[in-house]
Amino acid sequence: MPNGHDNSADTQRNPFDAWRRFTSSLDKAGAALEAATEHYSEDERGDAVRALHRAVTNQLARVEIDETSPEMLPFNGWRQKFFMDNPDCGYFVAEIRDDARYRITGTVSESVFTSVTVYAGTALETTAVGRITSDEFDIADDGTFAVTLGGDDADLDLPTGSDVVWVRHFHEAGALEAGRGTATIERLDRADGRANGRANGPASGPKPTPPGADLEAFAKRLRRSGRTVELIAAAIGETERHEAAFGFNTVRSWEQMSGGAVYTEPGISYVRGSWSLEEGEALVVDVAVPQCRHWSMLLYSRHLNSLDARNRTVSLTGRTAAAGSDGGARVIISAEDPGLGNHLDTEGRRFGVFVIRALQPVAEPELPTTFVTTLDELRNEARP
Repeated sequence: MPNGHDNSADTQRNPFDAWRRFTSSLDKAGAALEAATEHYSEDERGDAVRALHRAVTNQLARVEIDETSPEMLPFNGWRQKFFMDNPDCGYFVAEIRDDARYRITGTVSESVFTSVTVYAGTALETTAVGRITSDEFDIADDGTFAVTLGGDDADLDLPTGSDVVWVRHFHEAGALEAGRGTATIERLDRADGRANGRANGPASGPKPTPPGADLEAFAKRLRRSGRTVELIAAAIGETERHEAAFGFNTVRSWEQMSGGAVYTEPGISYVRGSWSLEEGEALVVDVAVPQCRHWSMLLYSRHLNSLDARNRTVSLTGRTAAAGSDGGARVIISAEDPGLGNHLDTEGRRFGVFVIRALQPVAEPELPTTFVTTLDELRNEARP
């Protein structure tokens, strides 16, 4: 009974044991975040609880699943932000089995790039184990596509341990403004274990009646959701201390997110930085725009949620950023817009994090340069 928990088969199947562990994880997450934010303002502490609630909401949507008729769930909406979400990207997520076969269909709409990525792992310790993109699968004239997973002749294998698939649509104008891509999923093999007549066709015969609830699988997912929320709370509680170690108002390559780690997109080069500003100050970031398929720059709170993209300008992309005569983009991070363009709104937050993503860069992007100045100086510069 390590850590005070009974790990017998009966206990692992017991939904009430899973519920106790889930609620215990929520209590631990809340206590850890409360202690970590003890010296923050009332608004910042309230924001911490909002971030925690969004993580819980995100995870609960993935506890109840139907293995016979799986669903692609919209992911990382503004009420379900999860660990450095990206509103310039439309997400869909489905739980899968590594011994089943599926077809994903959808539309790319106005997205500039679409990927289908399979992950394996637990909580935040995951890695990408399979991927296919719009560079590889066929897209019809009307923007529709279809990708098969698992089994003979599939477009994408499902290695042992595969348990979730993500569809991402990258948008230049922002996922909130652009026509959003879509995705749905269907299971192709017979959920009762009987084979199909066709390798990747629909299941032959009538759809079988699904079995009763798999209590062990349900309990496992409930426990996993609780553990994930605990990890999220620990991560966001350490953000400012973590950034201080690298230096505020600076940037660095964020290599930990490369290669599809922690549900990230393989093929992206990440640059991470932070701002720490007094009232009336601004952080100027000179971005050497990378040669790449798509790039974006996005602001996050200290609690690792994107800022309010619904009502403020908190991100720029290759299409929305204005380039200077040298081809670079000078971005101004501040509470007020000084009138020079490429302004990202901090919502008046003293501290926060930003991430620059470069999808399929030709070469490793050059690190931006930064400096702190005053809004008055920038306003003077903006005057004709």
